Amino acid sequence: MPNPTAEITLTTSRHLGLVAITHGEKYQQANRALEEAGFTRLPNGASTAPLTDPQAARRTASALVHHAHAHGATITTSTRPYLGDFGTEIAAQLPGTWSAELEIYSHPLWQEDL
Repeated sequence: MPNPTAEITLTTSRHLGLVAITHGEKYQQANRALEEAGFTRLPNGASTAPLTDPQAARRTASALVHHAHAHGATITTSTRPYLGDFGTEIAAQLPGTWSAELEIYSHPLWQEDL
């Protein structure tokens, strides 16, 4: 049986900056690493850090690597932009008033029926 995982996937958003999404059986450890590194938690479960100040962004990234290691979390960078941006962009193109909300299911058991 493989070891339970704590994983962080990083991506970027035009609106939010650096976006981190946690997943794996020990996703709570990954969330703690993000919090300790200075990320802000969104209501949907993703965490963000601004990219407007390059020096601050480097400090946050360095802190994330340190805290992720301390909490046993792995970090993966995605080449894809943040999925939440696509939903917002699609909703804006629809007639009438629409909104989109990204839902994150961090634990593998929560994803089972999806």
